[in-house]
Amino acid sequence: QIAGGINFRASARWCRLSKISLRSAGDSVTDDTLQCLSQCCMRDDKIACTVTCNIEDGNRWRAPVPLRILEINSRNVSDAAIRSFLRARADASLVVLSMARCRSVRESETFKMIGDLYPYLQDLDLSDCAVGGCLPASQPRVLSLWASQQRREVHHMDSTTLASIVSQCGQHLKRLNIKNCLAIDDTGVLNTLRLCTGGLTSFDVGGEAPLLWRITSNSVLALITSPSRTSLTALSLRGCRDIQGDGVAALAGLTALRDLNLAAVSGVHDASVASMCRSYGSGRGVRGLLRVNFSSCLELGIEGLR
Repeated sequence: QIAGGINFRASARWCRLSKISLRSAGDSVTDDTLQCLSQCCMRDDKIACTVTCNIEDGNRWRAPVPLRILEINSRNVSDAAIRSFLRARADASLVVLSMARCRSVRESETFKMIGDLYPYLQDLDLSDCAVGGCLPASQPRVLSLWASQQRREVHHMDSTTLASIVSQCGQHLKRLNIKNCLAIDDTGVLNTLRLCTGGLTSFDVGGEAPLLWRITSNSVLALITSPSRTSLTALSLRGCRDIQGDGVAALAGLTALRDLNLAAVSGVHDASVASMCRSYGSGRGVRGLLRVNFSSCLELGIEGLR
């Protein structure tokens, strides 16, 4: 991992890299950082398309190692710098791309390039980016589009944009994170779930703080708990205030569920939790939940916890 501020040109020898992470460097990463790193990694035109850094071994170069993980999470990186950096690494072997917090990246050309250059991405994190809904050739299995608490007033992701993106990758999508995206209403969530036909295993539609808690009704939960969603192993409904007790009880239909977040859900009370637990223990082949979050569920008492 490479921190911001390092003099890349002064480095005497480069290791063979399959991962470049600028995550811990934070906002100290700028356009100049990416340009300098790009020049150091691409000293030989013959290996420019292999997306690697190599160590000189006598008169020979070691076989290049394709870059598989790239993390660039900084508010100070522009669209032009990102596009230049990605063009230099147009290698289809990249499977993980994280651009979380790249808030200055907002041009549709950039997001379209991601899909065109990296058609085999499995994990794509565009959290806090002003996504233009333009990822035509990318079909990730993991998609993170959540908004941070600091950007709750921006509402960077709405129902139309989300549907545009998921319609292109829904048949492959396994994990989807849209927490804190208040501009996505119930209809948007329902349409998104219908587009996820590949067996979604993790879905986060909650909110991290009271100002980000959303109004999600039982109609959304009915689709989540339908027989076609039994592959879900992780579900977060944190702060979904309009879910009622019968909706909570229906979660027992998710027979593969292992991680459940019901913090601040109004429908969590003694009766609904008892009903859910009875279903889990009724011999339906469910081994049981491994982690449950009932924080801020003020109507849940001792009887329900038993």
